[in-house]
Amino acid sequence: MNAGLDNLIPGFTETKSVYPSPDKAVLKILTGPGNGRIFPLDKQSMIIGREKPPEGSADLDLSDCELGEIPMISRRHAEIRWAGKNLEIIDLGSLNGTWVDGKKLEPISLLCEPNYFILKYGTNIRFANLEAEITNRPTLE
Repeated sequence: MNAGLDNLIPGFTETKSVYPSPDKAVLKILTGPGNGRIFPLDKQSMIIGREKPPEGSADLDLSDCELGEIPMISRRHAEIRWAGKNLEIIDLGSLNGTWVDGKKLEPISLLCEPNYFILKYGTNIRFANLEAEITNRPTLE
């Protein structure tokens, strides 16, 4: 903590990391019936999708957050993982796509290396028609 040094030292500005950390990062749902719901991103690897046993194996189950009656999110839609200090996402071949800050991710393919996208705080993610963002875990004050 700089104890307000930005007010005492000309040109000094406290910087906060734009890159998430496993103890603070969450996926916050922004639309639909799950609006405001928070999913901690504290595991090494997390599958995002719909949990429907026995086929489903989603760590972050978005089935009750979806818009509309027809499911748009795939059972295994995307993966978010920690790679060193980076939080990364990849589309697992979902039918309706994954977008990061408006850019559609290429789905994983057997023909080429996976193309993970690095996430930061404030990154907007769309899983099919469901909007979410990477943010800090809320703190109790």
